[in-house]
Amino acid sequence: MATALEVSLEGTDFLEISQSDGTVSHKTAAKLEDILEVEKTKCNIELTKEILTIHGTKKLCRSIPVASILSAVCRDKSNTTSQLTVQYIHKTGKSNLKISSICLKGDTSVCNAWETKLQEYIKLVPHRPQRLLIIVNPESGKRKGLKIYKSQVEPIFKLARIETEVVVTERAGHAEEMMSSRDLSGIDGLVLVGGDGIFHEVANGALRKIQKDSGIDIDNTYSSMKPLMIPVGMIPAGTGNGIAKEFFGCKDPEVAALAIVLGQSKPQSTFSVHANGKLLRYSIILLGYGFGADLAYEAEERRHLGTARYAYALTKLLVGNKQRCMDMEIEYLPEESPLVNKSESKDRLKEDWKKLEGRFSGIGTFCIWNNLNISDPRILHNKDKGAIVAVTKYTSRIQFINFLYRVVKGQVIELIDPDFSYLKLLAVHSFRVRLKSPSDPETKEGLLERLLNVDGEIHHLGATEFEARCRPGLVQLYHCIPSDDKKGAS
Repeated sequence: MATALEVSLEGTDFLEISQSDGTVSHKTAAKLEDILEVEKTKCNIELTKEILTIHGTKKLCRSIPVASILSAVCRDKSNTTSQLTVQYIHKTGKSNLKISSICLKGDTSVCNAWETKLQEYIKLVPHRPQRLLIIVNPESGKRKGLKIYKSQVEPIFKLARIETEVVVTERAGHAEEMMSSRDLSGIDGLVLVGGDGIFHEVANGALRKIQKDSGIDIDNTYSSMKPLMIPVGMIPAGTGNGIAKEFFGCKDPEVAALAIVLGQSKPQSTFSVHANGKLLRYSIILLGYGFGADLAYEAEERRHLGTARYAYALTKLLVGNKQRCMDMEIEYLPEESPLVNKSESKDRLKEDWKKLEGRFSGIGTFCIWNNLNISDPRILHNKDKGAIVAVTKYTSRIQFINFLYRVVKGQVIELIDPDFSYLKLLAVHSFRVRLKSPSDPETKEGLLERLLNVDGEIHHLGATEFEARCRPGLVQLYHCIPSDDKKGAS
């Protein structure tokens, strides 16, 4: 009979004792099984490539997916016994992730062998990153990006034994410049520490490089574009953290880091925005013309206010009743139309385009919420084909504040409600906007008419018309994945 700190080798093919010197060697096994001590109680421990199972009292019983194990570290307690600490990622509440741990005690040689085998199985987990490129914006938010990474994120990656290369940006546009020439071979994922702005930079630099390397004409709206094959993870540290909130369910840097370790990702739609026959930008989060651009313009003028600049800009526009309306012509290709490819001309598809004309306060896209399953028959939305575009007419302050509140909360589905009669939602492949009777470009009115809000950044169109095409799955992002296991994690 084995004592509490002894390990039974009966029925196991995990360990093999050498007859010559008594040392322990490793064997490959479909299932490993030993008796180890957990909280002073002997438990039967089983391990497969998929799951670590502990059989003991009701309190101690649990199943931990290998995919959720963060680390397994063996520490010597004496010459003959050791403690193996297994830390794993545990899902709590709606979206939060936290680290839980369990300690296994037993013979030193057995604990060391289990540590080795656990680390071997962890490396076999599909999609789990082994090498990450970290890009930190030290100026984002309250200039705590580097501190947040060092104190909250780096320790988690070290526990997970993930190799990292850290690059700290030196100026605005640095990340985009770097990604436009960076070789990403050998990298499993990109981790961005900052706000939504650095994601916009990195995605634009990387996507432009991919198309250039593939010989794709990015200025042709009908060109099929190559996706960024490695996932991107956002560590929230900026003034705007919409991506992190949407994909991790919160703005906690540690939760984001744990989700990245788990390695699960999902595709995200992107718009390629064209003006004057050229690709202007890729829009990953939002695209706003009219009121959306006015808001970004006013916020940019007060950048020194930090996060408060958005509240200031919104208050100024609403209190000042400056919700402009413009005489626009909007053409759009519904998502139920055949997909457009580079061999098809604009004329060939002319009959598929629909048109809206009138006075509108703005038009915007909802890229980041494109994965919503909208079943309303008025909006036949297929996330694999297109994205949602909102066209707004002039409305009261109260109605507009309600609209903005729902957008910020991600309640796009609720915007279908009849109360939002001033709003028209369109599921599209592509859309074009042309301003009728534009103002003199030397006036402020004319300036605003030539501005576009792309992912929170102001861009000059150089014209009063542009075209945008949805590119489903052009980028993919790390995200939190639901778990049905209350004691393990997934």
